[in-house]
Amino acid sequence: MSDPVRRLAERRALHALDRIYRTVKDRQQGWGCARSGECCQLARTGREPYAWPLEWIRVREALARAKRSIPGPREDGACALLDANGGCSVYEDRPLGCRTFFCERGHGPTRITRAQITASMVALERVAQTLDPEVSAPRPLVEWLRGAGGDPT
Repeated sequence: MSDPVRRLAERRALHALDRIYRTVKDRQQGWGCARSGECCQLARTGREPYAWPLEWIRVREALARAKRSIPGPREDGACALLDANGGCSVYEDRPLGCRTFFCERGHGPTRITRAQITASMVALERVAQTLDPEVSAPRPLVEWLRGAGGDPT
């Protein structure tokens, strides 16, 4: 795909990604997160978010807007995207896996259902594959940060 065609395809896919993220946010209305960053302690939780190449583009763009480079791994095993205060440095641009990770400290009248999360994951897969049809699955965010995920552009 030529550069201008690729950039146009990325913009369209990123707009579709925005719609998916808005849907998830709308479904989570009334649900609160303590934003403690506990879920970002990947070594401690034994869980880590995955990201499609499209989501990695979004994370990289967020870092670029903030004039930050891609951070290296942290010695404590926490997500490298945490800032000095323990908050997510790309919170508005975080992958779907980060948006749908729920700890025991969350609270609210209703929680997004497993079926709703699955529907969002399927929608994301479809959008991601319009941009990169050969990619069959997301990769761990840690791999993207380490460079093992390759450059999706």
